[in-house]
Amino acid sequence: MKNESSNNRVVRELFENHGAFLRIIISLHISNEFDADDFFQELFLFLTLKPIPKNIRSIRGFLNKVVSDRVKDFYRRKGRYSRRISKYAEICRDYSTSYSPDSSVISNEESNKVFDFISRNLPPKEAQAVMLRHKYNFNNDEIAERMQINSRSASRYVSVGMSKIRAMWA
Repeated sequence: MKNESSNNRVVRELFENHGAFLRIIISLHISNEFDADDFFQELFLFLTLKPIPKNIRSIRGFLNKVVSDRVKDFYRRKGRYSRRISKYAEICRDYSTSYSPDSSVISNEESNKVFDFISRNLPPKEAQAVMLRHKYNFNNDEIAERMQINSRSASRYVSVGMSKIRAMWA
């Protein structure tokens, strides 16, 4: 606890003594004022959690290197987040344009027909494993637990069952 409070004190003094320098370095790397403020706060948290090594000769050189490295990480995270949001928006747009109550009912009816076909044409264990996997989205461990078998057997039942279905439809 004492070490934590002493590190907080060190970081607070660091930002009091070198805060203006840090703002300048950050503004050279990040032009957007809001991103720069977010980054400044993130840098404070980073330095609070990861203390500055004792053997640093030039504190400004160290800070410059930390800012440079953290800015790269900041933009990578921001890019990944932006790509995820864009992908999600695309999925939502596709869903909203393709969804209709009629197509949902038809899709459910078709799914039910496929699962009926599976249960009529496969041995019971294989049919159960395939249904648990594809109707209820269970993984191998969940299938094994439900069927009271080991995970490898569950995987085998699903694999063999799907092979038989593909052969029937080919």
